Amino acid sequence: MNASILMVEDEKSVRDAYSEYLKQAGYTIKAVGTLAKARQEIARHSFHAIFLDLVLPDGNGIDWIAEVKKKNPDVVVVVITGHGDIPKAVRAMHRGADHFMAKPVKLANLDKYLATKLTAKQGNKKIKARSRSSETFYFGESEAGVKLREMAELATKHLSPVLLQGETGTGKGLLAKWIHERTFSQSAPFVEINCSGLKSELLASELFGHKKGAFTSATEDKKGLIEIAHGGTLFLDEIVNMNRDLQSEFLKVLEDKQFRPLGEVEMKHSDFRLVCASNQEMERVVTGKSFREDLYYRINIFPIQLPPLRQRKKDIPGLVDFFLKQLNPNNLSIDKEVIDLLENHDWPGNIRELRNQLERALLVAGANQLKKEHFAFLQQQRVSPGNEKDLERVEKEHIHRVLKACGGDKARAASELGISLATLYRKLK
Repeated sequence: MNASILMVEDEKSVRDAYSEYLKQAGYTIKAVGTLAKARQEIARHSFHAIFLDLVLPDGNGIDWIAEVKKKNPDVVVVVITGHGDIPKAVRAMHRGADHFMAKPVKLANLDKYLATKLTAKQGNKKIKARSRSSETFYFGESEAGVKLREMAELATKHLSPVLLQGETGTGKGLLAKWIHERTFSQSAPFVEINCSGLKSELLASELFGHKKGAFTSATEDKKGLIEIAHGGTLFLDEIVNMNRDLQSEFLKVLEDKQFRPLGEVEMKHSDFRLVCASNQEMERVVTGKSFREDLYYRINIFPIQLPPLRQRKKDIPGLVDFFLKQLNPNNLSIDKEVIDLLENHDWPGNIRELRNQLERALLVAGANQLKKEHFAFLQQQRVSPGNEKDLERVEKEHIHRVLKACGGDKARAASELGISLATLYRKLK
């Protein structure tokens, strides 16, 4: 790619290594070791991108980013930060940086990251237009929703692994798709798999692929999801359920970007962006030794916590409008009493339960307006905030009411609640 890069790095050996590799890749490089010299170069020349070390002899690189972006908003700023110093990188992105890379930086990744970001910049207007017309996630105006959007937008400015954590039904899968759509071009693959629904051997086959004859039922060659995700996003939902042996194999994939399909001799390469999700507290699972600590630190580069719906009730009217437009393209009105009813419900199944209840009400209503009687299945519940025992009691009572209304059919009750069958069994204990 014919693009000019300003390399700002105080260690000469590192600076020379970066510069030599990028020159061979076809870039025009100007390398300096201080902020003062970087300012001089910016004043004299125009650059497509800047690789910026945050710790420099004459100042902090973070303070310079806003100055650069003000003069040239289209320049791609990639910050280089020490391993484990992610908070500093996040502050840099708040100042306008487009991407961050943790040391030690693999030279082979520099060209790939830069090419991706320059391409994204060129198609930025098209991507924004597409984003507005096809929203996949509703953030809302509550404090929790606003904070969630800020973190999600930061996640689109780098390609490091993202870990989404939150209760079942909070929209982790939808947010993963939202992040993907705003990070990559429209043609980039988004590949997802739920790790909780497959046994270890089958999950390994799905991820790595296999050669014909690799095992008894392998009647033909099959591409793995890791290979299919090349150039896009691999979304692993409920990664906490991945077997420890498979965790070890997957850790090697993240470190080397290489994998070997089952029954294959040669290694294959795949460069993908990883997004993981879990409805459990990962740190607790790691402490319990069921999840590898080294893999946890590798996927926990950029964690995002999704709040439960009970903590963002201010967003319920907006969510209702958002879901109704998806479920019914006609201009359907909704009675004010319905909004009051929905806002007083505690939503143990979170936004998934809300969407399911709206869909059910639409089937019952068959009219142009949703009224309170169409939501007879719900009952108002008032729980004092912060009282965890009361919340658990009300949640369990609500689950039993739903189960009774479904004639004891647990699968149907789980669907009505917007939670998985496994989660229902756990909550009934």
